[in-house]
Amino acid sequence: MRFLSAFIFVSVTIWTTHSLSAPLDEPKDELLIAFANNAVLIAESKKEPIAVRIYGLQNFGECDGTGDNCPKTSLYIAVSEFGEYPDQKLYKLDEANIWKFIHFISFPKYDHETSFVKFLVERTDRVRRSSESPQWMETKKLIEVSVNPHASDTREQE
Repeated sequence: MRFLSAFIFVSVTIWTTHSLSAPLDEPKDELLIAFANNAVLIAESKKEPIAVRIYGLQNFGECDGTGDNCPKTSLYIAVSEFGEYPDQKLYKLDEANIWKFIHFISFPKYDHETSFVKFLVERTDRVRRSSESPQWMETKKLIEVSVNPHASDTREQE
């Protein structure tokens, strides 16, 4: 009886340990890995019929203050309808030294391909004054962004 109890205990222990131990899947997409680890949520709206999340993702690296070699940031805009099978899209604005969310401008009342969530962002780029000069200057642009799960558009404000 003792032998049978010991055998059952060892068998259950081995089976339990083996069945609970398994490595996790590791995605190979480097952008997805960087996004999941480093993206910062900058703004969000969950107003129906379209949800919007705006993320900043900065490149790796250090900055010596000149602007030329400072890591740049990309702006990612995740857009989704509501519902069981929502249309979803991810958009990306080009890299800039600094992206700043200003405010949401408008929200659609209905989910339609011509209805957009609109918001304003500020783009700051640092450029050298001249190739010989160590000094740099900042240029700022206001950009109106329009998005939905079907289309997107940007317009530079003056």
